[in-house]
Amino acid sequence: MKLLVFPHSHFCEKAHWALDFKGIPFEPVAVMPGLHLLTPADNETRDACVALEQSMDARLGENIRCILYQTLIDYPKFIGHCFTYPMPRLKRLAFYLIYPVLRRKIYQTYVISDAFVDGARRNFDLAMNELEQRLSQQEYLVTDQFTRTDLSVASMLSLIVVPREHPLPWGELPDPKAKAFLDQYRDHRVSDWVRKMYRDHRLPTPTD
Repeated sequence: MKLLVFPHSHFCEKAHWALDFKGIPFEPVAVMPGLHLLTPADNETRDACVALEQSMDARLGENIRCILYQTLIDYPKFIGHCFTYPMPRLKRLAFYLIYPVLRRKIYQTYVISDAFVDGARRNFDLAMNELEQRLSQQEYLVTDQFTRTDLSVASMLSLIVVPREHPLPWGELPDPKAKAFLDQYRDHRVSDWVRKMYRDHRLPTPTD
């Protein structure tokens, strides 16, 4: 089975992790741009999982994408690495040829304006603080065991923690503003929880 992915995508990371968790063999295939006992059986708990997952998809996943794209789109080599690892050389070259058009589309779709990014920063921080309060009382987000919600939220925050189990070798962020944004959450209680979720529930990525 093949899993079509953007290697850097925290949304794709959810699918990658779910397949690992279920022990389903697959081959990740990077594509050009242009989950189930993870799921509780009773309706009330399942609905709570889905609701929190959807909320955090927007408040964490979408906002961090907006914040990081604001500055990182000016670094085509880094963005190229994120989108095309581990594609062959010809596909990587093709990406750089289309990048001026793709950059404009990314900005118009995800960044929009400085004011929009400022709002994304506030909403992201509020979501992180809400998660911190929830996790101060319990080990997992919804039930007393690992669920799709824990998988989803940890995946959303993999861009901050960059755990060793993540399939993409990130390297250093080239932009100081993007790095400063991530650095302010490196030691956050929720980031420590993400590291534990990856360590306890995610298979390490094989290395050559």
